[in-house]
Amino acid sequence: MRASSAAALEAAQEKLRELIPENWQQLDAVAEGFMSLGELARSQPRISRALTDPARTSQDKVKLADELLGDDFPQATKAGVRALAQARWSAAEDFEAALFDLGILTQLYAVAAANAVDQVSDELLEVRHLLESTRELRLALSDRNAPVHQRIDIAKTVLQGQVHAGTIALISDIMREGRSLLSALAQTANRAAALNGRTLVTAEAAQDLSEAQRQRLCHILEQRYNSEIDLNIQVRPELLGGIRIKTAKHITDGTIRTALARAKSSLAV
Repeated sequence: MRASSAAALEAAQEKLRELIPENWQQLDAVAEGFMSLGELARSQPRISRALTDPARTSQDKVKLADELLGDDFPQATKAGVRALAQARWSAAEDFEAALFDLGILTQLYAVAAANAVDQVSDELLEVRHLLESTRELRLALSDRNAPVHQRIDIAKTVLQGQVHAGTIALISDIMREGRSLLSALAQTANRAAALNGRTLVTAEAAQDLSEAQRQRLCHILEQRYNSEIDLNIQVRPELLGGIRIKTAKHITDGTIRTALARAKSSLAV
């Protein structure tokens, strides 16, 4: 991608990263939203042309994107597409590529939320090695004359039960995207490795935290989870005070609302 398109994609990736912690329970659906939109843009190039038209205002393009999306996509997918639509693009076809990129990135975040980054990164490289050494399978999965769903079914038949579900999902997404399979597997493995050691955390509080409080909370969480933190703050006035911490596997509730509920329950006994 040239400069404008690369900057547009980077801004959308950052917007998506901010939304991931509060959407970790539906990351597969968010990823599928981006992938299906990428396929739609590929089959109907006028969509990308309209959403990257420099003659249209950002507001007009966002409105057009909202009309296209309707109510059929997760909010995080919609937010990512809006970020893409607001930007300036070097070429319309880059918009399609960006949709696929966000789909794969979201699937990588799903892998990270499942604490499977190391495993999936290694497995992607192992599958690449398998394809390098098994010509028949490599040709079957790379045959552009065969429908992509058929090639994905072959991959699933070979890999099901042998690798992590996230590995299969990423390989399926790579095949749907249409890049060279061997190079895309290596690139995605490296991209997965870059996420290694990061924990996605949502902190719910009765009021917004100051920058100093955010930094202190990040420091505490990094020590607790022994990893770098992607922190998302959600303001929930009904919590009254305190903080509720959520990760993919744990919830730590230190809110006043919960403390009062526990006290009430104890008194009732």
